[in-house]
Amino acid sequence: MPLPRKIKVGPLAYRVERAELDEYGHCDHDHFVIRLRTRMRREATQETLFHEVLHAVCEAANLDWSEADEERVVRALSPLLLDVLQRNETLRHYLFSD
Repeated sequence: MPLPRKIKVGPLAYRVERAELDEYGHCDHDHFVIRLRTRMRREATQETLFHEVLHAVCEAANLDWSEADEERVVRALSPLLLDVLQRNETLRHYLFSD
């Protein structure tokens, strides 16, 4: 499955693109762009994208956290939440069906 080109977070639409980065990914709230390092394994790309989407969710929720606190929470939650969604097909179907 290809990388999504756009992700909606509340009323906002973030463009997703590959870029030459020192870090794995970056969520640019000013320009609504999520950038992912160009060369990563699929699993690393999936987790990084989910991590950056959680940053976009924090921004949309207007959480009054320090950058360090947000990073600590996102870093702790993103791999675990992604794992729950990946391992539990019935949960995915229940949550995402009409």
